[in-house]
Amino acid sequence: MEKHQTKIFIDIGCGLAPEPGYVGFDIKRTSKAAIIGRLPHLPFKDNSIQGFRARHVLEHFFSEDIFDILRDVSRCLKPNGEFLIIVPHGTNPLASQIDHKSYWSYNSPLTITEDGLHDEWIGGIFRLEYRKLFWMKQDYRGRFPWLVKFMNWMINTSPIVMERLSFHFGGIYEMEFKIRKIAT
Repeated sequence: MEKHQTKIFIDIGCGLAPEPGYVGFDIKRTSKAAIIGRLPHLPFKDNSIQGFRARHVLEHFFSEDIFDILRDVSRCLKPNGEFLIIVPHGTNPLASQIDHKSYWSYNSPLTITEDGLHDEWIGGIFRLEYRKLFWMKQDYRGRFPWLVKFMNWMINTSPIVMERLSFHFGGIYEMEFKIRKIAT
């Protein structure tokens, strides 16, 4: 008889609204998190988590701290586990808030997956599953949804060019990408 394996997904920095299907993890005791803790130290066993999600969290850390976080995420993830990351895009005027310590562009995930930093800095190997840019919040409910849909299509059709031109249309709101731990 095969033992039933539970798939656990953790929402890092969940705040007051953990993502449905995820267990909340946050530093604030006033959050709705089931687990209170501080990054980069995740209180999970090695190879025990199926997936992590971090929405508007990693920009609050310097690069060297982000690599510590990725190292601990890699330790906790099961082989083929995923890490969904959503960060403000570097051209977003809000990205320069005083508590933001890192800026993200379309090519930032390549530092994690392709720059040869895997073994030394991260402690694991990740593959980039996808990356998307969003002109407005993903849950935009404004007056011109067709315009937002068109702009998102334009930005993702030619992301490098559109990043350079984005100051003409107010910047790019956020970037979402998913990396997957490669089983070794």
